Formats: sequence, C-alpha cells, structure tokens
Amino acid sequence: MPSFMCMPFLACNRQVDSLDRRQCNLQSIPGDIERYARSLEELLLDMNHIHDLPKSLFRLQKLQRVGLSDNDIHRLPAEVAALQKFDGAQFEQKM
Repeated sequence: MPSFMCMPFLACNRQVDSLDRRQCNLQSIPGDIERYARSLEELLLDMNHIHDLPKSLFRLQKLQRVGLSDNDIHRLPAEVAALQKFDGAQFEQKM
C-alpha cells in the first residue's frame, strides 16, 4: 500500500493543510493519512484508481474538500456525515 512519505527537507510537518496526490496511480488512500488528522483541510486525489474510502479518512477533523474525480468510487460511505467541516467532494465518472 502506498504511503505519504516524509521528505527529509520537510521534517515530517504534521501541520499540513493541503495534500495534492492527483495522478499518482494510487489504488487506495494510504492508511497513514491520519497523521494529518488535526490540520488537513484539502485532499486532492483526482485521476487515480481508488475504489473505496477508508474509515480513517473520516477522522480528519478539519477536512473540508476532497477531490476524487476520475477514480473508481461508486458510493460515499455513511461515515461522511462525521466530517463536521466538510464542504463537499468533487466526483466525475471515468470515461
């Protein structure tokens, strides 16, 4: 499973507010996304091969926007209601 690796020059900043992983050939959302649970507001995962949204995604307290266009997601789990600051997700079907 792919993960969000820390780059040495970033010193593993846990106060990240936006992650852009568009077109990274991801099959799933990495489990270590929770390391940003208190700061992440925007998660861009468009144009990957993601099928399911893990429960860890819904533990991101400040998450407001998720870009999931051009993935293989067919439904949003009920846990999406747990996101208190959630503005919405962007979805488009792959052609």
